[in-house]
Amino acid sequence: MSTCNELSQPHQPHVALLPSAGMGHLTPFLRLATKLFHHHCRVTLITTHPTVSLTESQFISRFLSAFPQVTQLQFHLLTLDPSMANSNDPFWLRFEAIRCSAHLLSPLLSSLSPPLHALIYDVIYDDYLDLTKEEKQLKQPREETCEELDKMVKKLKNQRNV
Repeated sequence: MSTCNELSQPHQPHVALLPSAGMGHLTPFLRLATKLFHHHCRVTLITTHPTVSLTESQFISRFLSAFPQVTQLQFHLLTLDPSMANSNDPFWLRFEAIRCSAHLLSPLLSSLSPPLHALIYDVIYDDYLDLTKEEKQLKQPREETCEELDKMVKKLKNQRNV
């Protein structure tokens, strides 16, 4: 396991994760965050606010308590006008809020220090987010094998050293 000293080393890859709403999306992202942390990556978890459910909020809080070295970055979504919404479904409303707030993400990402090596985001966001080519390095995670994860971390470290 990494020490706080190791976490501040400049050669450490910095990876941000942007999961979608819903426990089925959030759980694999938090598993990936754990794997990245154990592979000595600096991890930033981007959470949208407000969350869709209390369960999600509690799950994120428990995760961050268990991994205090993971940085939480809150992505505050613009408030939707309820009269403009075509649905009461909380997930549809979340996607619509993200679509309307997408222009706020790039400045948020560029404010991170140290700069990101990779942004891993849910594939659902592909049509919503207006990200630069550099910000679109990686998309939705699969359940990575340790070997695949090692390769990804090595690639990120090599990019940092170039």
